[in-house]
Amino acid sequence: MPKRPKASEAPVPPNAGPTLAVLAHNLKLWMEEKDIGQKRAAVDAGLNDTYVRDIIRGNSQNPTLFKLLSVCGVLGCSLSDLLSDASDQVNALLRVSRSLSPDNQKEVLAYATKLKRLEDLETAGQQKKT
Repeated sequence: MPKRPKASEAPVPPNAGPTLAVLAHNLKLWMEEKDIGQKRAAVDAGLNDTYVRDIIRGNSQNPTLFKLLSVCGVLGCSLSDLLSDASDQVNALLRVSRSLSPDNQKEVLAYATKLKRLEDLETAGQQKKT
């Protein structure tokens, strides 16, 4: 039996608008992360078994807010996670940080802030040299 490609490797249909393409991409990433198939995500959310598949294939041009929120509940993500056009790395960073305790979240934020300051200083130093 041939191996099924990962959901995130499936192409997003060209007829999907930019927001729907982002939604489809993020749905695939979250389903892959949670190891949940399209049909299971839809059925567990109390929806028609083709609902998620239709979004991913670009066949659903107007998914409803309440149905998307139901899918979010199954995937353990927020609506903004599904609609965010941030890079995969940024989304991964957000997912990890949300799973940390509040104290550790503060530490990560402080560390990231220090890294950004260092980066800004390096950039300013390079600009002075030129």
